[in-house]
Amino acid sequence: MEFLSTFSDWGLLALRLVLGTIFIVHGLAKLSPGSPVGGIAGWTKLLVGLGVPAPGLMAWGVALLEVIGGALLIIGFGARTLAALFTLNMLVATWAKFKWGAKFTQFDGTGYEFDLLLIVAQLVLLTTGAGALSLDAALNLPF
Repeated sequence: MEFLSTFSDWGLLALRLVLGTIFIVHGLAKLSPGSPVGGIAGWTKLLVGLGVPAPGLMAWGVALLEVIGGALLIIGFGARTLAALFTLNMLVATWAKFKWGAKFTQFDGTGYEFDLLLIVAQLVLLTTGAGALSLDAALNLPF
């Protein structure tokens, strides 16, 4: 198994690429009026329905975190800080789905299993950092 540990930085790179892409796609949907989310207007309306404080500000904050943060996660810049923010973001999303009565697995996309997977993946980055194949490592950044 020692052989496989030499590839751990490649595994972290793959994790960052996939997570960053997922968050970018979801963030762009929140920004695009033609998306199923309905852009910022639809996203804000959903947050209002959940009773989120300052829903307009939060809608923009989450959408920009997902787009900009997703891109930064891909290149490995500020990975631990972003992982903490994305974990918080996904904890709130999971709580909201649970509040709506979602079950762990629902095949119509309303289950929270995927959200939990994103949380755990972010916790991996939070605890390990972005790995050697990142800007964090190249610039010797601790965050």
